[in-house]
Amino acid sequence: VENYLMYVKLEVTARNEMEVKALRAKVLDHPEPIIQFHAIHKAQQRDREADLILNTNGDAKVAITDHDLGKIIEELVDNGLKFSEKGQPVTIETRQVDDEYIICIADQGRGMSQEQIDDVGALIQFDRWFYEQQGSGLGLTIVKRIVELYRGDFHIESVVDEKTIVTIKLHLAE
Repeated sequence: VENYLMYVKLEVTARNEMEVKALRAKVLDHPEPIIQFHAIHKAQQRDREADLILNTNGDAKVAITDHDLGKIIEELVDNGLKFSEKGQPVTIETRQVDDEYIICIADQGRGMSQEQIDDVGALIQFDRWFYEQQGSGLGLTIVKRIVELYRGDFHIESVVDEKTIVTIKLHLAE
């Protein structure tokens, strides 16, 4: 229910130019503690703390709210942990390149086909009948929508049965 409400809120916000402008004016001075907190919390919930590798560096000012960055990390780490086996690493790396703050979350799980990547959308769960996965199917859509609202870039690279790497590029605040 929480993700459904968040998705609706994002869609309503996207249609209000004033709200989008106000959102884009937000600045997060220290993204690293937010990333670390939400990643560790998700790993603890799944009893996978040993599988989480954090390579966060560079203290940047990023154009995003702490809530929205936290939601991005929660959803992507949760997916990485959900779709990989215990003992397989889920890695988060951050870096600053030019005027962008880049977050990469990688796992060595079941991966996605190009068709699945192209079809990421609301309430879509791939192969649910086979894997008996839980959830609403909104996680990646919410992440993608948040990133779009901040004029960032969302990219998935994946190889079936090998890996998935999600890269988020956010603008640095001026």
